[in-house]
Amino acid sequence: MRLPIRVLAILAMLALPAAAQEPAKLGAIPDAFALTQAIEGEWDDENDHIGEAFEAVEEAAEQRGLKLSGKRITIRQVMGLKTFKSRVGYLIEGKAQPAIFGKRLEVRRLPQGKAWMANGTGNADALIKTRRKVLDELEKPGVKRVKGIEVIEIFDGDPSEDKTPFTVYGPVR
Repeated sequence: MRLPIRVLAILAMLALPAAAQEPAKLGAIPDAFALTQAIEGEWDDENDHIGEAFEAVEEAAEQRGLKLSGKRITIRQVMGLKTFKSRVGYLIEGKAQPAIFGKRLEVRRLPQGKAWMANGTGNADALIKTRRKVLDELEKPGVKRVKGIEVIEIFDGDPSEDKTPFTVYGPVR
């Protein structure tokens, strides 16, 4: 017996966890500062770049006496088919002064304002699906995006662990 495609699609949606079915919603970006390092390259090398950036940020924070929170951040500036450009690091506990250290490290305040946002938990597949929900909202006609930022991903812990909760923000003007 063959089931019609429509029935299969409904069964597949029912099998998804409730969080996977929730659409992105309009919210606000947290009022926080981040210490980040610029990275760019091909998608195949992204994990290596991110690991190196986290280490560089931890070292820079220790040298400058900045207290990092446990929340890691990735600010996606450009997401091409083969390449990416991002800023990777940690949120800073408390207030900080914006600063640039060398060519790639900087402390900056997260953009303030509204954003399309969606929450998730899990690995890279869960992140990609959650990011897609936010990008779907950002790509609708009439939506005014913040220039230079595709999405902001904030992880409540180590993003390489499958149980790490995260939030994806898509800033709008």
